[in-house]
Amino acid sequence: MRSIGTCYSEHAIKVSDSNCSGPSNHAYLSPNFTLSIQDTVSFIYKVKLSTQKHLLITLTWWNKLIFEGLNINIDDSISSSSRNSAGSVHQLQEIKGTSTFQSCNSKIEIFWGVSAACLDAGPEPIRGFYVVVLVDSELGLVLGDIDNEEISTKCLKKKSAPLRQTLIGFSK
Repeated sequence: MRSIGTCYSEHAIKVSDSNCSGPSNHAYLSPNFTLSIQDTVSFIYKVKLSTQKHLLITLTWWNKLIFEGLNINIDDSISSSSRNSAGSVHQLQEIKGTSTFQSCNSKIEIFWGVSAACLDAGPEPIRGFYVVVLVDSELGLVLGDIDNEEISTKCLKKKSAPLRQTLIGFSK
């Protein structure tokens, strides 16, 4: 007579083998299994300009298998949420660059660089990057490491009111 442990052991192997598409020494991933890897993260900043104008700047960092990027949305409606924002989304896909556009009746200039960015567990860099947003030539948002001489000269040496930016939201 076999022991109860042997019976359970044989049954467990049969169940395992019946669910595998290959030999039992290969891992099997169910087609219904979804990985919970974070591929986007959004940060919402409230910015108060010297003109007393308030803006919401939403930065969404994303990572889709083979490509990383940054979306930026600028909105002047403080009551709007990041998902239902009236502003237009601008996708920044290069590792370094500048972009100029009109939004909220203002000239928006964005300077960014992620060529030396270090990532942790998510798509947002933790160091080695910068994002600078000018609104009508006034400094609106500064994030990251500003050691780029060109950016420092153009953006940070201008006389402007003290920077008033506040992180008000975070979404994964």
